[in-house]
Amino acid sequence: MDNDLVGVYGDISEAIRSLKEKSTCDPDPDKREYFRKEVDRLIGLLSSQSPSGGDAVAYLINHARDAIADVLDRKHGASVTDHRIFEALARNFEDEYHKDMQALNVVDWRMCGALFRKIEMHLHFLPNTAALQLAFCAKGIG
Repeated sequence: MDNDLVGVYGDISEAIRSLKEKSTCDPDPDKREYFRKEVDRLIGLLSSQSPSGGDAVAYLINHARDAIADVLDRKHGASVTDHRIFEALARNFEDEYHKDMQALNVVDWRMCGALFRKIEMHLHFLPNTAALQLAFCAKGIG
């Protein structure tokens, strides 16, 4: 095994130990159950092989990304000083959020703002036209 693979195995093993500890001490039973399932998933991941004989390091990193991120953050998080990393991470999460909202057909907030401004403009316009007797209200409408 090469050093990269050994390092990834070590990080995942450390994540498993941390999650096992959390699965016994967290006061929320739902979180404890989630931690137990995540431990089982990670143990299964360590004992599996990458499909079609691909790069084992990339396979493990892709499938244990959150667990590895927690471990690396604990180990090296305080030493990160390049703020571009934080900006790129925030931008990545924001892009994922917008893709998710688009997939759910949620209207972009900028579109809602423009729509509300137009509605507000019409709400001010309509009573004024009725007051000037340039328009009238039909029975039962207003």
